[in-house]
Amino acid sequence: MQKRIYLLALIILTSVYAQAQNRWSVGLQLGVMANHAKYSGGMSDASALFNNNEFGTGQLGIYFRYRITDRLSFQTGYDFSEFGFNYALAKDYNLLNPSEHYAELQTGTCISRIPAIVIYNSKLNCRNMRFIVGGGFTLTAIDNNWESSSSTRVTAEGVENLVPTDMTQQTHSTTSASSSFTWLIGIEKVFKRGNMLALTFQANYGFTNIAESTVSYTANNENYTHTFSNKGSWAGVGLCYYFLPMGSRKHYKAR
Repeated sequence: MQKRIYLLALIILTSVYAQAQNRWSVGLQLGVMANHAKYSGGMSDASALFNNNEFGTGQLGIYFRYRITDRLSFQTGYDFSEFGFNYALAKDYNLLNPSEHYAELQTGTCISRIPAIVIYNSKLNCRNMRFIVGGGFTLTAIDNNWESSSSTRVTAEGVENLVPTDMTQQTHSTTSASSSFTWLIGIEKVFKRGNMLALTFQANYGFTNIAESTVSYTANNENYTHTFSNKGSWAGVGLCYYFLPMGSRKHYKAR
């Protein structure tokens, strides 16, 4: 199912791009993002030693932007990243090794999106720069059969009277495809020949849960179990370079 969705989208984009080349720009984006999971079940009381952290990762995107007017454009394409869960348990540690303060347990898998965004841009200033803001929706896809089970031993070398314990997690996907709302805001440099460089802050809010994780640990001689759900929601920063448009270049002269 996932492969069919991407194949159909690729055929449509290729066909449209071939018919209106002079209004299309192709961009390549590199970015960083943080994905957030929320508590959804199990024990609501947690140890002060436990943390549910953001899942940080990189992002790669290939975007197609169509200029509708001088102020409006439409953007779609593909982007690829990861999402998941990150848990940490504080422990006694040696001050000579501060990196051992937390025992971490992380699991993640690939996630891909097909966005459809309408972008508004301001007028160019004297430096050929402008503000951009956009919003729209995305189709998100992951592996419907994703399952993960792992554990970590909470110990520390050189620390006395630390009782070893285990932190374990079991994670699985709950669906293969979902939709989400996405938006961006940033600045863009337009070069004289029509190529562009954009720096944007982006965010994505998922409508449905796509994965669930249950974590268990022991702290201060008490056992805890929590369940967290992930909608694929994230926030991040991206740097996108739009290559010189194919076809007529007169539409992309500095305005």
